[in-house]
Amino acid sequence: MEANENRQITGIIVGCGNRGQNYAEYAHYLPKSFRLIAIADPRSVVRKKLQKIYSLEDKYVYDDWRQL
Repeated sequence: MEANENRQITGIIVGCGNRGQNYAEYAHYLPKSFRLIAIADPRSVVRKKLQKIYSLEDKYVYDDWRQL
């Protein structure tokens, strides 16, 4: 398989704890490599924080991963 440096990964983050926030930061600093399209976390404070930072529309922010 040949590596493609120009390929963008599109993803969601389920659980916005430490690891989830690290992946979100990666998407923020390297938008050509990773595009964050949705998040799911039961904590409203965390959801709102990440939603604002990453400019996610309400329809892409969930309080339960099963809604994805």
